[in-house]
Amino acid sequence: MNFLASILLWLAYLLLAAHFWRHAQIELALILAVLPSLLVLKRWPIRLILSLGLLAGLGLWVKTFYYLKNFYAVHNIPFLKAGFILGGVVVLTLLASLFNLYQALKSRSSQS
Repeated sequence: MNFLASILLWLAYLLLAAHFWRHAQIELALILAVLPSLLVLKRWPIRLILSLGLLAGLGLWVKTFYYLKNFYAVHNIPFLKAGFILGGVVVLTLLASLFNLYQALKSRSSQS
């Protein structure tokens, strides 16, 4: 489960980095792309902070989802394909955050 949580965290952060890269915020994109490498330190607070960062990223994805949904509706463009893709990104980010939050709390309780 720890390996799956780490892979999901990497994917979610890379998707966030790609989002900011697309909007020409290169520095932030590079920071987000490298941030999961802190998992090498194997400390529970790092995993906790990274999972809370993903919850903030989840807010960004939900905001983007509603913005695009309204944009597509105003311009009378079908939203189905984009909705499935962005919905998948939202679910992936949520799962990554929850799995890593669980791993951090489990790791913390085993150290006590």
